[in-house]
Amino acid sequence: MKLEDKIVIDLSKRNTFIGILASLGFVILALTIFVNAINSGSSAVSVFDIILSTVTIVLFTFFFIVNLIKFLDKKAGLIISNKGIIDNSSGTSLNVLIPWEDISRVDNVSNFFAKAVVIRLKDPKKYLEKAKSNPLRKLISINMKMSNSPISINTFGLAISQDELFEIISTKHKKFGTKKRR
Repeated sequence: MKLEDKIVIDLSKRNTFIGILASLGFVILALTIFVNAINSGSSAVSVFDIILSTVTIVLFTFFFIVNLIKFLDKKAGLIISNKGIIDNSSGTSLNVLIPWEDISRVDNVSNFFAKAVVIRLKDPKKYLEKAKSNPLRKLISINMKMSNSPISINTFGLAISQDELFEIISTKHKKFGTKKRR
């Protein structure tokens, strides 16, 4: 595999559109449950249904908005160059250059919740501080607790497979991330 100086990976409009439809479907389902719970005569079931549907509405409205923003985004999802990585793949992306020297290692992670290429950083807090808003900083800190890194690239929203992305980033990191010893 010949790696170019700059690899641009687009956002997957198809997958992002699927995310929009799925989020919208969950919001409509939760609204239906909410309305039925309000109109129900049973108080015990209604309270549980109201709480559950409210949480679902808030969560999936957030997912809907993030997916809609990414669907309308004209920027590349990911740029990999000889200098480093610029991640714009998700709602928690910093969209800043992460130089290869700042990366300690790259992991291909698959678990029950998600598949992701996790970028392990030498100084993760440095990138947490680059978040442009408090809500983004909070989301990135949650990501840090789940994956031990502020940079976790889920390929669902990208036009590339996880294994292919891992191979490209790993190869570039081996080439540019470590200083050559004499």
